Amino acid sequence: TAGTLVGYGIGRLWPRKWAPEFPESPTLVLLILSRPVPVLAEAMTIAAGATRTPVTHMLTACAAGNAVYAGILAADGAALLAADWTGPGIILPLLVPVAGWGLWRWFRS
Repeated sequence: TAGTLVGYGIGRLWPRKWAPEFPESPTLVLLILSRPVPVLAEAMTIAAGATRTPVTHMLTACAAGNAVYAGILAADGAALLAADWTGPGIILPLLVPVAGWGLWRWFRS
C-alpha cells in the first residue's frame, strides 16, 4: 500500500500536459487487474495519479485487486499442501499475471 501511494504521488506530480487521457473507470478496472503483474501494477498507480483519479478510488481498487490475488495465492497454497508439486500449486501463480496481462491488452485495444 505504501508503494502504491508513492506511485500515485509520482503520477500526481507529473505535469498535467503530459498526462495520458484515460477515463476513470477503465483506469480503476486496470488497477484491479494489474495487481499481480509486477511492473504493470506500479505503472497503473502512476497513471492513476497522472489522470487525477481520486486517491480513495485508487486505494479501493488496489485493495480489492490485492485481496483477490492474495486469496488466490492462499487457496493455491492450501491446495499445494494437500497435493504434490505438479498440482495447482505451481500453475495458478504463473497464470494469474499472464491473465492480468492478457486482460490489460484486451482493454487497451
